[in-house]
Amino acid sequence: MTSRDVVRRAGSGLAGVSAIYLASRILPAVLSLLSIKIFYAELGPVEFGRYVILNSLVLMGANVGSTWLAQSVLRYRSQYTSEPEQAVHEKALQVGAVGSALIGCAIAAVFLAIRGASVLATVAVGAALSSLLWYSVLAVAAQADMKPLRFLVAESMRSGGAFAVAVGLMSAGFTNAYIPVAALCIGNIAGILVYRWRSVPSGVIASGAARTELVRYARYGVPMIVWMLVSVLINTADRFIVEGLLGEEQLGVYAAITDLSYKTAIVILMPLGIAFHPVVMKAWNDGDAAAAYRSVRQAIAATFVAGSVLLVGFAAGAPALQRFATGAVVGDGTAMVVLGAAAAILWQLGVVIQKPLEMHDRTRVLSALAAVGWLAQVAVLVAFLPRVGVVAASAGLALASAVYVVLVATASMRLAPRQATGEGVAFHSRSDT
Repeated sequence: MTSRDVVRRAGSGLAGVSAIYLASRILPAVLSLLSIKIFYAELGPVEFGRYVILNSLVLMGANVGSTWLAQSVLRYRSQYTSEPEQAVHEKALQVGAVGSALIGCAIAAVFLAIRGASVLATVAVGAALSSLLWYSVLAVAAQADMKPLRFLVAESMRSGGAFAVAVGLMSAGFTNAYIPVAALCIGNIAGILVYRWRSVPSGVIASGAARTELVRYARYGVPMIVWMLVSVLINTADRFIVEGLLGEEQLGVYAAITDLSYKTAIVILMPLGIAFHPVVMKAWNDGDAAAAYRSVRQAIAATFVAGSVLLVGFAAGAPALQRFATGAVVGDGTAMVVLGAAAAILWQLGVVIQKPLEMHDRTRVLSALAAVGWLAQVAVLVAFLPRVGVVAASAGLALASAVYVVLVATASMRLAPRQATGEGVAFHSRSDT
């Protein structure tokens, strides 16, 4: 099948693929909400607080440790067509995952030792972190291989298994903070068994080939860790500024209303990007720049249309969303709902628009552009929070996304002539990598 056929199939089956990815997010989201209520009731406030710290450590370590590999998988995996190439790729992923897990576990162990955590808690965190990192890389490989149904089954097994084991153990009287963390490890393993690594035949890996490939992944993927951290700053650092300038009560109102609209919009729109990304990279890696750019344009159009419909829906349902989040309709609540949704829609649009930069391996640029958006957000918060109130925080969040969209669109358009003249194909051809 040619890259043009892949793009054509993606265009016709995008709705179905996106629906599968959306469905894969629903069960984990529902179980996450249920786990807060059940875990708090079973563990009590003290142990639940300890669990939150342990779980945050697991999530942070696994996400940071897997990002550079996951992004490299999405970018390069479709290039490997022969058995030796696939074997080198798999070996590089395995070595990278093990190395990242060891570093993450070592950092977590030091942190937990300083806090005086028990050995069992440290072991549970290390096991959960390593298994989640491993699972994350395999999940992205399934995405790159265009296997959404396997992704759905694995996510259901992982989240459902972890929840069932945790609730079962706590119901049996095991109410330590590390119990749900250990259950997460078991759920991760269940998901891993759905995926499994491709087998690596012996004797096909040239000396140093996997190491060379790993260095290539690091050059591409490590800047994406910085990009991810900046995107996290955009969604978290504002909380500290709001708290410092307006107090905890206003922070609570802001977080409850804006998070609801922002995260809901992200969950709905993200499957579009997940569905399109491997199609774009498949066409690009096959040397068909025209098909890759055509797919990018389709993704932009789909995200824009879906986002516009969502924005109208959020505006119409703003009073109901405020009541759901806070129990009442607040003064600037409607503006906060709309701005939060707009921030999410613009950010997802930026993630799609930036694909040419990823295609050309310009990941360092993405981090710098995201940082500019964050600085614009901070400037708005400092200048307008004391004067306008908490709605300025929602405006700052939307501004950060808008600035990022403008910057990545400008940078991506500068690369478009390469594609038109054929230089883009030469830029990413295998002989250059």
